[in-house]
Amino acid sequence: MTDAPEDPAAQAEALRPSLVRLGAAVTGDLETGRDLAQEAYLALARRDDVRDPEAWLRRVVVNQARSWVRRQSRHRSYLSRWERWRLERADQLGGADLADQLAVREALSRLSAQHRAVLVLRFYDDLSVPQIASTLGVAEGTVKSRLHRGLARMKEAVDADD
Repeated sequence: MTDAPEDPAAQAEALRPSLVRLGAAVTGDLETGRDLAQEAYLALARRDDVRDPEAWLRRVVVNQARSWVRRQSRHRSYLSRWERWRLERADQLGGADLADQLAVREALSRLSAQHRAVLVLRFYDDLSVPQIASTLGVAEGTVKSRLHRGLARMKEAVDADD
């Protein structure tokens, strides 16, 4: 008796939280991340030639998020007033975990969309370098370079805030 393969539509739908997180990390906005994930699913529904829906959905979200970032003002802060208030309040109340999380998000927001996408796919979605390269349509060396530079810039940003 063999197990029936899981429904491809169900597999793709199970990816939604990861896609939302990816879109939110690249754009700095959770609602935009949700919108981008939904738009990616709508685009997938119109296609019947996608061989790897997971990689295709991730690539669509990253591309849409990068376009969204380009349309935004270069000087726009990715942390909302609410998040800034929470960060200040967490520091006052000794909430180091929340403060650390927001510091990481602030450091991520200072990176380019390309670097944010690679870091999120690697450290949040736990994809390998070859998987990230396939998802983004770039060489593995490019992924490694973006990981290295992105981490170095995040470290600089976090150290500067201390």
